[in-house]
Amino acid sequence: MSDLVGFEVPKMDWTPGPDLLTRFKRFRQKCELLLDGPLKARDGTQKCKYVLLWSGDYGIDLFNTWSLTEDQQKDLKEYWKRFEDHVKPQANHILNRYYLRGLKQNNLFLGTLEARDSPSTSMIASIEQKKKQRTKVTTEIQVTVDPHDTHLIPIICKVDTGAEVNVISKDDYDRLNRSSQQIPLGPTHHRITAYGGHAIKTLGTCPLYVHQNGSIKEVVFNVTDVPGPTMLGCKTCEELELVKFNCSLETSKEDKETRLKEHRPCKPHQRTSRYPSHCFEGLGTFNMKPYHITLDSNAEPVIHAPRTVPVHLRDMFRKEINTMVELGVLIPVSEPTDWVNSIVSLKQPTAKEKSPKSESASIHVT
Repeated sequence: MSDLVGFEVPKMDWTPGPDLLTRFKRFRQKCELLLDGPLKARDGTQKCKYVLLWSGDYGIDLFNTWSLTEDQQKDLKEYWKRFEDHVKPQANHILNRYYLRGLKQNNLFLGTLEARDSPSTSMIASIEQKKKQRTKVTTEIQVTVDPHDTHLIPIICKVDTGAEVNVISKDDYDRLNRSSQQIPLGPTHHRITAYGGHAIKTLGTCPLYVHQNGSIKEVVFNVTDVPGPTMLGCKTCEELELVKFNCSLETSKEDKETRLKEHRPCKPHQRTSRYPSHCFEGLGTFNMKPYHITLDSNAEPVIHAPRTVPVHLRDMFRKEINTMVELGVLIPVSEPTDWVNSIVSLKQPTAKEKSPKSESASIHVT
């Protein structure tokens, strides 16, 4: 560090804000002035170490998340590129595509489109970057109807490791059915639902043959009557070696004394019949140390507005409240309090009203 005597060491402020990219560019400029000046004789590895030290703890934490090769660890340009990708604002590729579509050649000079830092160039770059990200979760497979057919039909599929079955849309199915050989649809044994929970109409199942790496594998697809990409389920992705699951197996010696005996699950009334009837009357007590609850000092008091109790439930609700007061579960509060919780009335099969939360319950904490 004797080469830096008399020079101010650059520091990077990683505080989030609209000027984060500007602060990073200023930090990079100061670093490059020192690296091309007093530290010019240093090699690439030493310069990278200097930049990491100047970037602070946050910069070192970012470096620890990178997967760099030995050559990339000595390349300072790779460091600047990854740091800049982290601080650069995320572009809205959908909005940029809309703006780019609205541009007219008559309203723009040709040099504007060819400029490196023009808005249109930035929009195109963000759209291309989004396309590259999409390719990470999609793959192209070569499919045929007959295993001996040499006419391969490419289909773009989405890799969905959370799906249990393979799905193909009716449009892709019709594209495969253009030949004279018709693909018969078989019965489906699965009920397909989307992530939102609504059911997806299934027309049937269709066996297709996937050609990959010189091998042919039969894959069963469920034909759906909704538009969308073809999806490969978890099992098929693993069979086609598109994904790999790394699972660690550990063995341990079985303890015969603590081994649980096999037993059939008992019904709810059988479980409660094991205990005497007084266990289900009044309040019970746990033989344990008093539990201490401490309220977070940063918690803000909340006062919920009272909710309306349905007319046909008011008598049962009032009776339940009085019972809980008599048992000491609830304590009536007549003065103002900082905490007021709303109630949720649930009608049980026993026709009694349960009130898990009281509107007038006061929370006392230490």
